[in-house]
Amino acid sequence: MKTGQKKSRSHYILCLALVGALISQPRSGHADQVILKNGDRLTGKVRKKTRDTLRFKTPYAGLMEIVWDQVLSLHTDKPVSVSLDDGTEYLATEILIKENSIDMKSADGIPNTFSEAEVFTVKRTKKQRFNQFFGRASLGLKTSRGNTNTDNFDLDYQATYLSRTNRFRSYGQWEIDNVNVNADNERYKKRKWSLRNAFDFHLNAFEPSLGKKQFVSMRLNLEQDKLTDLDLRTQIGPFYGYQFAQSERYNLLLEGGLLWTDEDFILGPDKSYVAPAWHIRFDHYLKGRNFQIYHNQDGSFETGFDRVFLDTQTGFRMPIVKGFLVSLELDFEYDSDPAPTVESTDQTYRFKLGYRW
Repeated sequence: MKTGQKKSRSHYILCLALVGALISQPRSGHADQVILKNGDRLTGKVRKKTRDTLRFKTPYAGLMEIVWDQVLSLHTDKPVSVSLDDGTEYLATEILIKENSIDMKSADGIPNTFSEAEVFTVKRTKKQRFNQFFGRASLGLKTSRGNTNTDNFDLDYQATYLSRTNRFRSYGQWEIDNVNVNADNERYKKRKWSLRNAFDFHLNAFEPSLGKKQFVSMRLNLEQDKLTDLDLRTQIGPFYGYQFAQSERYNLLLEGGLLWTDEDFILGPDKSYVAPAWHIRFDHYLKGRNFQIYHNQDGSFETGFDRVFLDTQTGFRMPIVKGFLVSLELDFEYDSDPAPTVESTDQTYRFKLGYRW
């Protein structure tokens, strides 16, 4: 064989060997890696971390569930959404778990250290993170003490539609009860419902320096309570709000504004006025995701500050399975200047079975 042919064949074999070596190398730049506290290294793809486990898919063992307490570090080829237990969220490519802190490298390569913090969730970021629709609906067994003494059922819901520049929020409650209204056990059909809607504009869509937490909104509230002589209360007006935190773990929203209020009564005189008002929405998962506390408050002043309205819901929820949950709740309603024969306070205790989507 000629020398030139031998060299050509040698070069050909060398090229094949190099290609084979490149193919056989683990493509760490195109995979995620989990390092456990015992030194084991797993290569694959992060699915999500919820509660106390990390779901991790490997090419050799399929989908695995790893106890989060055994994870030392997590490295991803693409940024993942990391939610800490204080409700803040970050895009990160590296997470290192230490005894009293967490080190994270953000998507732009900037390192951060968070003291006394815990990772609540880790999720893959989606190309379309907006146009979300989520909410909760519940069927409640209730006990009321105050203007009525009843034990019955009711329905309530809350829903949110979120886009890049705005948000629509809706809260509603409905009940019809047969109650005793006097010592002679006369029956009265009590019809009570309320609907509160808010259309929010995120201010950062108009001025990026304002951040994502500030918003202005227009609210429309409707309410009927036959037993307290209220045939229909209509409220509409502008609000300014601040979203202190928004995540699966922790949510806190405060807003205040003015409501033009029109009240139609069954027997009493109708009236209209402007009412300064405020709203609070708070919920927080405690350790893990097994127990959530919450508090909602709607309040307003009648013009002249001589009449105060307050409506609150306080309780806790526990997830059951596949979106279902149970709740124990105390509703407290207060009117400082109620109609004649109507008490100023009304308390309702509810046990609720709900579904979250």
